[in-house]
Amino acid sequence: MGPNEILESFFAILKIRSVSLYTHARQTLKFSATGIVNGIVDLSTLAICVEVLNLSLRASVCIAGAVAVTVAFLINKHWTFQNAEKKYFSQYCKFLFVYGTSFLLGVGLTLLFAEIMKIWYMFSRILVIPIAAFWNYFWLHHRVFKR
Repeated sequence: MGPNEILESFFAILKIRSVSLYTHARQTLKFSATGIVNGIVDLSTLAICVEVLNLSLRASVCIAGAVAVTVAFLINKHWTFQNAEKKYFSQYCKFLFVYGTSFLLGVGLTLLFAEIMKIWYMFSRILVIPIAAFWNYFWLHHRVFKR
């Protein structure tokens, strides 16, 4: 039995036991995959801004976060939570509130780690991403894209 069959079996058992648990597990897995893509977008944008464009760390962190939040909304709405509602504006406002607080948390922690604790800026950002991911999933699942 290959990894694909094992994963399919796992989700089939979850679906039999509890549709809610099945849905939550699938969303968590998709959210994690989205987070990996978003992490790559965030870190790549950060590196380009710092290393290629020679922007300050503060400006670069803000730009990388803004690009990542836009990508995150589109992927999470359409793929992770498969939300077909046409309430883009209200959802985007809620999403921006959730990601805005996460963004401020991320910028603050990155600067704390990098500038005050003297941890390499890329490693600082890698430490911050999982903290922000947990915060975001909780609020997106329960408030922004709930059905």
